[in-house]
Amino acid sequence: MLRFPKDFVWGSSTSGPQTEGRVAGDGKGDNLWDYWFQVEPNRYYNGIGSDKTSTFYENWERDIELLLETGHTVFRTSI
Repeated sequence: MLRFPKDFVWGSSTSGPQTEGRVAGDGKGDNLWDYWFQVEPNRYYNGIGSDKTSTFYENWERDIELLLETGHTVFRTSI
C-alpha cells in the first residue's frame, strides 16, 4: 500500500467563478463560465451549470468543515 510521509500536505483549491456568488440574486456580473453555459448548455454534463455544481458561496462553512474532517491541511482560493 502507498504511504505518505507524516508531513505530507493535503489540500484542495477553488477558483473565483466557484466562490464569488451568482448572477441571479447577488448582483454579480456574468463571468466567462456563466456566459458559456447560457450559450452552450449542451456542452455541460446533463445541461447542469455552475449554479448547481459550484455551491461554495452558499455552503462555505460546511465545506470548510468537510475539508478539516477529511484531513486537509491547506486550501487555496482565488479572489
